[in-house]
Amino acid sequence: MKYEVSEILAGAALIQMAFFSYFLVRKKTENPIPNHILAAFLFSNVLVLSNLLVFRFIPDSPRTHHLYYFGFSLSVLWGPLLYLYTRSITHACFRLHAAQFLHGLPLLACLAFIAVRYWQYFIASGPMTALQRTGLTWIEHEIFNSAIQLLILFYTLLAFRDLFRYRREIRNSMSSVERHNLSWLGAVLCGLLAHWAFDAVFYVDLYLTRHASMLLLDISFAVLLVFAQILVYKSMHQPEILFGIESKPKYRDSTLTEVEKKQYLEQLETVMTGQKPYLDPMLTLPALARKAHIPPRYLSQVLNEDLNRNFFDYINTHRIEESKRLLKENAKQNRTVLEILLEVGFNSKSSFNSAFKRYTGMTPTSFIRSA
Repeated sequence: MKYEVSEILAGAALIQMAFFSYFLVRKKTENPIPNHILAAFLFSNVLVLSNLLVFRFIPDSPRTHHLYYFGFSLSVLWGPLLYLYTRSITHACFRLHAAQFLHGLPLLACLAFIAVRYWQYFIASGPMTALQRTGLTWIEHEIFNSAIQLLILFYTLLAFRDLFRYRREIRNSMSSVERHNLSWLGAVLCGLLAHWAFDAVFYVDLYLTRHASMLLLDISFAVLLVFAQILVYKSMHQPEILFGIESKPKYRDSTLTEVEKKQYLEQLETVMTGQKPYLDPMLTLPALARKAHIPPRYLSQVLNEDLNRNFFDYINTHRIEESKRLLKENAKQNRTVLEILLEVGFNSKSSFNSAFKRYTGMTPTSFIRSA
């Protein structure tokens, strides 16, 4: 029997995802919820791909048409599960609760629709019509596929929204965000969008010409295979999420007075000037709050409301000022820019250069020449 490229790719993706989902469930972690959600996402892919391959190799009949749609309906879960996974790793206090199971309603609606059609065609009395022999009508088939594609797109965009919110939020808690900005998750979501785009073009082409190019399906499965590998590998090696998106509006219930704010600002300035905690590349807001003897929530409030800066910008401003001082003195000490940027708390040359230009309007090299 001759196998199509899409079938080989689908089989490879199926085996890989089945192994990864089992490994994620078995892996011992302090917070197993993200791994379990990711395992559910991968396993839903396994079931859909299995459904595709099984019905490729069994005799065509009216019943197989209907049963195929039962299995294909599970792809409705892809969007909600990836969205919940994104929330679970961007929200420090994420917990599954009853309301989140409402994301499964589209699946129940799809299964109910297919079940009604199945009952109409095979249980209700009456002669078999042409409609019964083909499963769904052409219009029903297109609506069914379009609804699934739109759901995947909708939930992927929601996942992007949570990721962008998380990246903005960690700047209120961390002074170095390169290791915690989940750039790999952004790449994975872009990969899923690419997989969705090829599938969408395939179905549109199929709708318009009734004979879609299999090359689109081959590329779609290849993207899915690569995307699954990146997703699982990166999720295994991501640093622990310490600061997530806050569910409540900031400072709404704060009792901090103006007098206390002024006192905290003085304490903060004393610590920043005397101890220079910003030289620590791994400095976090709670760590600085302990040094300044300020409750972390009040420190965040003072920075945002009185200084109009998040924690990331506040710390990097001090680092840049310190680096400017060292660069001016560099003629005597003969140190490299790399040595200076590491000394003031930056982790990489690229982050130092971009921060330096952002705060001073010039590159470190231009600053040295002008000095």
